[in-house]
Amino acid sequence: MTFWTALVIGLAGLSTLSSARADDCAVVKAASLAGISRPYAVTVTMPGGSGLPVTHIVMTGEKMYMQIRNHWTTKAVTSKELIDKANKADLKSQMTCTKSGDEAVDGQSATLYAVETKISGRVTHSRIWISKADGLPLKTEIHMQDDVMTSVFDYKNVSPPPGVK
Repeated sequence: MTFWTALVIGLAGLSTLSSARADDCAVVKAASLAGISRPYAVTVTMPGGSGLPVTHIVMTGEKMYMQIRNHWTTKAVTSKELIDKANKADLKSQMTCTKSGDEAVDGQSATLYAVETKISGRVTHSRIWISKADGLPLKTEIHMQDDVMTSVFDYKNVSPPPGVK
């Protein structure tokens, strides 16, 4: 699976929702949209045969910076465009969300949700940790075949990489 395929699946898993468990999925959807509506940095770990064990992404609101194989690239994309893509994907998906308990992520108290997403006949299982303090996603795990893609989000330390335009 290529990085871009995994990234699209990851963003879809983070930001698409329609649900059988309306209350739990409403919380997950609100957190996901809130997370992509503001600047953020994320570290993505993809073990296994992807060839990309760790990737960094910085979204400033107007531009996305992606570090792949120690090389930074940029893409002009706005937070509004990400939200529009998430809402469009929402129309094509079915999601079931279940509150699974409470856990800390990097010392922050979070509520953990198990999420099953069906998009175009494909089923993806994921987990999302949502901060109890501000309702933002702190971490996601997306199960893909035999691997798990883990993303850890940071909303405070967000700045473009030095020297990258």
